[in-house]
Amino acid sequence: VLFRSEGDARVLGGVAFKIKSAKPGLDVRLKVNDVNTHPEGGRCTKECNNAFGRELILGADWQDVSLMWSELTQQSDWGNPRPPMIDAKQLKDIEWQIWPGVDFDIWVDDVHFIACQ
Repeated sequence: VLFRSEGDARVLGGVAFKIKSAKPGLDVRLKVNDVNTHPEGGRCTKECNNAFGRELILGADWQDVSLMWSELTQQSDWGNPRPPMIDAKQLKDIEWQIWPGVDFDIWVDDVHFIACQ
């Protein structure tokens, strides 16, 4: 699942959306690629796509999720480069990742950015 929105999001604090799964307990990772983690950014060479993100466990009912850029982290065991935080000036895309081999049916709605406080 992909939402592509390239651009400067420094005036924004994060992303919010509603999400649910047909099967409760589904593990989904929200990923936000930036210039450091996406191959098109030109900064990663071999270990790209370790986007900043957050693990979510979904239920069968709609969940309201609000995540600030500062709450998103890269996975700890891989990726190069490994900047201290997301580069909100140069975002590439937002993805919802489901692990390989897992059957899933998810719904995502009302995706929007959160204004800085």
